[in-house]
Amino acid sequence: MGTNYAVAYRALDSLRAALEHTEQQRKQQKILDDLRQHTGSCTFTRGFLNKCLYTEGALDLAETCGAYWLLEAIESHQTNKVSRCPFQVWRIEKQPDNSARLTMREDSGQPVVVEQEIPYTDFPLDSYELWAVKNELDKHTVMLKSEY
Repeated sequence: MGTNYAVAYRALDSLRAALEHTEQQRKQQKILDDLRQHTGSCTFTRGFLNKCLYTEGALDLAETCGAYWLLEAIESHQTNKVSRCPFQVWRIEKQPDNSARLTMREDSGQPVVVEQEIPYTDFPLDSYELWAVKNELDKHTVMLKSEY
């Protein structure tokens, strides 16, 4: 009889895990759908270190995902070498252990210029890509791809 309970508990645990995974996927899809609504920006916000400007979409991502740290990380990497890149593709990839890897390339398919390991994050998306484009103020505007 005890074996039947153990099998039933394992089955319930599997079902619970599957439901949690499905709910997580639903939340991710809602965030992505909401972010796709940004197709330009009327206002720009100066970055924390005054090295970047943020579009409305980038700020919405930070607010929705609790990820102002992500914008700060991108801005903190705007050193002489990195800031000379006029077009930057920033990508965050979350790992199963809730760590993440932040990378920057000069364009898709190019070698990684910046790589930062993030030991822990509760970022709700598995991965996301932001662009930083040099503007007329000689700073970078951090934006969602849909805002370009």
